[in-house]
Amino acid sequence: MQTYTLEQAAALAQCHPETLRNKIKASEAPGRKVGRAYVILENDLAAYLRGEYVRPGQAAVGPKGTTTCPSTSKKIAVSGTSIFSIQAEKELDVLLGLPMKSPRRNSMIGSRATYGE
Repeated sequence: MQTYTLEQAAALAQCHPETLRNKIKASEAPGRKVGRAYVILENDLAAYLRGEYVRPGQAAVGPKGTTTCPSTSKKIAVSGTSIFSIQAEKELDVLLGLPMKSPRRNSMIGSRATYGE
C-alpha cells in the first residue's frame, strides 16, 4: 500500500499543499494526520482525483440511481436531487419506519406581548 506525504499528494493533485491540507481538515479530501505529518493513501487519492471519493459518513451513490444507507445497508432509490435534501430525508424516514416529525409551531402567533401596558 503506497502512501504519500501532503507535499507529494499536492504535487499529484496539482494544487498547493495548504489547499489540500484545508480540504483534508474539512473532510473534503482523503488523508489523516498521523503525529505531525499528513498521510494520504494512493488509492484514496486516485478516487478523489477521479471524483469518486466518499467522505466519512456520506452515503455512496451507486449505479442506476441507488444508494446504500450506511447504518442499515439497505438500497435506496435516489432521484436527481441531493441525498441531503429535505425531501430525501423524509423519504429515508419513511423507508426506515421512523416517526414523522410534525412542523414546528410558532408560539408567538395569536398571542399578544404586553410590554409596559
